[in-house]
Amino acid sequence: MTALAAMKGIPMKKVAHKAPESKTPTRPQTPNLVKNRNLSNVISDYYDLRTVAVKLGTSYDTVYNAVRAGGLPFVRLGKEYRIPTKFIDSLPDNAIAEFNNAVARS
Repeated sequence: MTALAAMKGIPMKKVAHKAPESKTPTRPQTPNLVKNRNLSNVISDYYDLRTVAVKLGTSYDTVYNAVRAGGLPFVRLGKEYRIPTKFIDSLPDNAIAEFNNAVARS
């Protein structure tokens, strides 16, 4: 009620106020990409970087740098980088030796 209307005794028209709509967009629902699979099965399809380092005979930092440079295929599960087991297990022995020699030269 304004001060002028209050002094004159004029009734004010009541206006219903609606709450403002939220301007933040709603997050789209991500589809369930892995259906009917247990999370432990999904994780077992990938090696963590420490395991790959042991299999390749290098350090964790070398594998991490190779992933960051795009030299190894990876996925991210949460904050962790994971490398597909099929890729590491399919590497021939000479490819692992060449990888180690290339790391040693750099």
